Amino acid sequence: MGRFDPRCYPCALRRALCTAEKVSDDAWLQHKVLDEAMRHLSDVESHLPPAEVIGDLLGAVHEVLGTGDPWKKQRDQWIQEMVEAYPDLKARVLADEDPLGRALLMAARSNVFANEIQSTHSIRQDLQKLGLRESDMADPEFRHDDRSDFEKRLKTSKNLVFVHDTAPEVAADLVLIDQLRQKNAQLQITHLVKKSPLALHDVGDLLAESGPLEALGSVLSIGNRLGVSADEWEPEVAEAMESADLIVLKGASHLQTLESDKWPAFGLFRAKCPVTASSYHCSIGDLIFIRF
Repeated sequence: MGRFDPRCYPCALRRALCTAEKVSDDAWLQHKVLDEAMRHLSDVESHLPPAEVIGDLLGAVHEVLGTGDPWKKQRDQWIQEMVEAYPDLKARVLADEDPLGRALLMAARSNVFANEIQSTHSIRQDLQKLGLRESDMADPEFRHDDRSDFEKRLKTSKNLVFVHDTAPEVAADLVLIDQLRQKNAQLQITHLVKKSPLALHDVGDLLAESGPLEALGSVLSIGNRLGVSADEWEPEVAEAMESADLIVLKGASHLQTLESDKWPAFGLFRAKCPVTASSYHCSIGDLIFIRF
């Protein structure tokens, strides 16, 4: 996807400020964070993808704030809510006449947490479109949909790598992965997750043996940046990626930062900003399922 766009600058500063506000209402500290953010952005190389720039910026913001995880409280609250919704998500998918299609739409719609600018109210409005409440209309379709190509590859695949985005959406991801195994019982799953405190990405013990959700395959940790960078891969992550017959990249940042089109990868995400929407010729809020 595209480069760091002029429209990314105000968004980047807003994300820095929102992070600072999670730590303190001290105006001096917030000014200090914004000063550091503007200094950081003044040196930006415009050819870089937005996710790489924003990730580095938020890392610098965390250093100024001197805190490990300003988003922990909010992340834990959303994780709890989504884990509690997990049985209902599974039931709604199984009751649908097209279970895989519904699982794909649910997983894409759940990709709503990774933007600090989003208010709790706007996130909740998005989640209602999962169909968890009878009064809310479930998403009927994707704006861009490469499902037919995906299913052809799924039939013959042996190894699937699922690159998760934020921690709260993992529950919806698992509903989807379960449906993929229904289509191909021989499919071996590798979950790639982050332990990064940036935004709400730290999966922590969510998929551990004693965690609240059961992993459907092996779980490997990837780097702490936004997106996915081969420079930070441990040998076992590189091996999993290289041996994958099929890769699902959750979140637009992963499509921005994966460096080669050699991967058998599909992006699954919600367009959350004008730059992403423009890159994929869609509107903000549209759901995308597209071949990398």
